[in-house]
Amino acid sequence: MSAGLKNIVTIIFFLTVGIDNRCHGQPCGKYCTKEKFRFTINKKHAFHTDTSLVKTNGIYMCMPQSNDGTPRYKFIRFFENGRTYLSGDYCSFPMPDAIEDLKFGFYGAYTVSGDSVIVEMYGENGYGKTIFLPINNGLKETMYSKRKLLGRSVFTPVPNNSYKFIRKQLGSKSTW
Repeated sequence: MSAGLKNIVTIIFFLTVGIDNRCHGQPCGKYCTKEKFRFTINKKHAFHTDTSLVKTNGIYMCMPQSNDGTPRYKFIRFFENGRTYLSGDYCSFPMPDAIEDLKFGFYGAYTVSGDSVIVEMYGENGYGKTIFLPINNGLKETMYSKRKLLGRSVFTPVPNNSYKFIRKQLGSKSTW
């Protein structure tokens, strides 16, 4: 392949990859999300959603610390249609309008398998899956796997992030 053709293919590739991404941010960080998704969980489980281990009438809040020791806030929401949303890192506790906005984070799908909740999301590093285990009034993030094009994905342990359930009156719906 000639150098000119390689350059054209490279330009077309980067244009098509970035077309359906939208970036949103605040002082703590910036997150890009896609408008179209191809979640494998939806194909395997055909939108069969079991909400026995997750609550859809509120949010699960996590307060991890950043590398410099300052607190960060993030939350995950589960919807009755098998969709989920993980917010980006907030500098302070998110206000009610931020919880309803659903533009500063990552979109996903979930399913329940045995005693765990498997969440597939699209984030800044592409598609990945996270396994959550239910704990007292919350969820604990235990394993993560990045989706591979070829071969099987390998789950690896993640930092000890726990999410506490907070009941909220929520009006926004999943649109992805």
